[in-house]
Amino acid sequence: MKKTIIGIALVLMTLGCTGQQDTGDGGETTSTILSLIIEDSSVTAGFSTTATAAITNNWATDIESGNLTMLPGRTDVIYTPSEQEIQNIIKDTSQTAYVTIDTQATTFPNTYEMYGRFCFNYTTEAQQNVVIYTGESQTLPTNSYTNGPMSVAFGGTPQLNAQTQNRMTILITISNIGNGVAYDNWDASSTANRLKKVAITVPDDYVDVGSINNFAKSDELSNDGVNKTFIWNSNIRMVSDKLQISVPMDKTDLTLAGEVQRAVRVTVEYGYCVDSNMVSLDVVRQ
Repeated sequence: MKKTIIGIALVLMTLGCTGQQDTGDGGETTSTILSLIIEDSSVTAGFSTTATAAITNNWATDIESGNLTMLPGRTDVIYTPSEQEIQNIIKDTSQTAYVTIDTQATTFPNTYEMYGRFCFNYTTEAQQNVVIYTGESQTLPTNSYTNGPMSVAFGGTPQLNAQTQNRMTILITISNIGNGVAYDNWDASSTANRLKKVAITVPDDYVDVGSINNFAKSDELSNDGVNKTFIWNSNIRMVSDKLQISVPMDKTDLTLAGEVQRAVRVTVEYGYCVDSNMVSLDVVRQ
């Protein structure tokens, strides 16, 4: 059976680094590019071709596993395997996968369109160090991010003067910057534009138990005496590829001397899918 090699470059190209020092914008806006290229766009009905997929992970951390699919599926043009798992895609490296495209002898001569889809689970982490001080002395907060297709940015006032004010608000913005779609997972039951889990850890002595409920009542709440952790793990809907959460921080103990820092940490877990451009395959008569 004649084999025609179809080169498919599935490339996830992004920017970002772990523990990056930043000014609070949650990381640079980046693109995830998934491109599909057909070198020989014609095949005879009843013959097969081989698709070669090169997947490059340039996000901040390794992708433990992902799912590669060719779409749309048809009864007369069959992708074997129609889905395959790609494991351990280390950051800044590539992996190659192969997909056989079979056409039936009875395939009607026509032009058939297809595209690639790569889905994976990912976690984005971020931290804003808030300064609480008395008098004139203050230091700039230190922020760190693990950049991914979903970014986390902090807004609001990063310093609280305990002598003149007793509240400040940290605005957390989670944004889709990867040119793909976020899901609460990437299996068959996935729901688009929803996140799998959001956890926000705040200092116990500066945030009241109910102060984040302006977003939604958390599914879980833990307190170790130093920090509270609010966890949402269901029905986390994004609007226009964004989710904003306000964290009011209160300080009523005005006897505080000097200057302290308190960390606000955010962890976002999600599935993510990126589609390639549409390409055409011509099937001709035997």
